[in-house]
Amino acid sequence: MKILYCCRINEHSTKMAGVFKKVLGQVRALAHAHQTFFMYMSYDSFKIAEYNVKRDTLSIVFEQKGVSKLGEREYFWELANQYYCKVKPDFVYARYDQMYDGQNLAKFFKSLCGNNIVTSIEFPTYPYEFEIKDKTQLERDVENRSTLLPFVSFISSTNPATELLGKLNFYFDNKVSDAWSQPELDNIQWPKHRIDLLAVANISDWHAFDRVIRGLDRYYQSEHEVDVHFNLVGDGSDLDKLQSITNNLNLSDKVHFWGFKLADELLPFYLSSDIGIDTLGCHRKHVSTISSLKGREYLYFGLPTVTTNIDKELSKNPYCIIYDSDESALDIHDLLEQYKKFSTTGVTNKEIQEYAKANLTWSSWSDSLIRFIRKI
Repeated sequence: MKILYCCRINEHSTKMAGVFKKVLGQVRALAHAHQTFFMYMSYDSFKIAEYNVKRDTLSIVFEQKGVSKLGEREYFWELANQYYCKVKPDFVYARYDQMYDGQNLAKFFKSLCGNNIVTSIEFPTYPYEFEIKDKTQLERDVENRSTLLPFVSFISSTNPATELLGKLNFYFDNKVSDAWSQPELDNIQWPKHRIDLLAVANISDWHAFDRVIRGLDRYYQSEHEVDVHFNLVGDGSDLDKLQSITNNLNLSDKVHFWGFKLADELLPFYLSSDIGIDTLGCHRKHVSTISSLKGREYLYFGLPTVTTNIDKELSKNPYCIIYDSDESALDIHDLLEQYKKFSTTGVTNKEIQEYAKANLTWSSWSDSLIRFIRKI
């Protein structure tokens, strides 16, 4: 089977760096069993590349330079319609691009359907309508989306419904790439003088990292023995607010902001941390279920991970520490007690990592997706 994965995300975007890494992990997993091509943006260039498994890299097949940021959303799918024939795919998988600017995504899928190509649209979040704040844009998106759906063979999403929008839904949980290096990991140790919490994200309100900072404020105002630090890696719309909260609570020596880091710069943070902090406030964007990328990445690096009961898969994970998705300050005393249990029961960081490698990588997603295609 020849596969084309389409995604209008720029590989150099700092805001979307985590998402691009996810997409590349999916492409890489598919390429290990099938000839796989990737359509994406790179600076001002529209690119189609084949994933070379032996070299673990992308080999450019076609490039169109000079794509203006203004109108890129529609022009990308116009180019997709013009040049997908260079690949001659049997299956096209595309990440949904909100359609309030036009119908070129639908035109692309109509062309694919006319050539008997199996197609799937991935909705990274569904329902996603709350993300579109402008009422007119939302109405346009819903209207234009209706012109796309007749040409979609099935939908892919992290929503567990059997059908979405009248189409079969391939349900999956997010995974991590198994392309990361495999560092030597220490055992979980207790007692410890210092505990480092880690959050890596495009920092947004719904991550609710303010819950951790407010929890640290209460912790340090009470009797305590362990020196707890919170390291935040990334930029984002909520960064200024979190820095302001930190300063107002006089926690600048306990809460550290490291800014955006490239993927290969993250490894020292994972290796020097004790606990990963996943998304804690999805109730703020009115979703009832999520499948967090970062939570799974923390586990891949052997870190016990704080998450909420909204992530259905991770909430059952034996190496996760579960709290409600609400507005309460994180109870740091309780968190330390939960962490202590991992040490006293003999859990090791290597054990957590081995579990993640066996259950949380994109290779299992790829196998399930191909089986799903062959059944429809």
